[in-house]
Amino acid sequence: MYRAMMSYNDNESIMGIREIYKDLFQYKVNGKISFENKKMITFFQIEGRKIRINKQNGETEIFYASIEDLAEELKKDEFIRIHKSYLVNSMYVKQFSHNRIVLYDGTELSVSRKYSKKVREFFIDRIKKIK
Repeated sequence: MYRAMMSYNDNESIMGIREIYKDLFQYKVNGKISFENKKMITFFQIEGRKIRINKQNGETEIFYASIEDLAEELKKDEFIRIHKSYLVNSMYVKQFSHNRIVLYDGTELSVSRKYSKKVREFFIDRIKKIK
C-alpha cells in the first residue's frame, strides 16, 4: 500500500513538472540548454541561420534553429509569423495594420504581403473570441 501511495505522489510530481515545462521554451546556446518562459518572449528575429530571442525585459539571446520548425512549435502558444524574419508573441501586440505591427514597448515590425492576410485573420479571430 505504501508503494502505491508513493507511486501516486511521484506521478503527481511528474505531472506538476510537466505543467511547468510546457510554459518554457527550450533552446541551446554555446552547448548549454537554456529555458525561457514563453510569456517573457516578445518576438523572434531571424538573422541568417541564427535566431534572436527578444525578451520582455530587453535582453536578447541568439541560437541556431529553423524558423519554420520554431513557428510550428509555438503556434499553439499564440506566436504568429508576420514576416520571413519575424515570429511574434501575440500578447505583446498593441496595434496591427496590413503592413505593420506595433508592440507595447514601441517596437515596430513589418508585416510582409505574404503573411498580411493570415495576420489579419488571426487577430480578427482573437477579437471574436473575446466578444
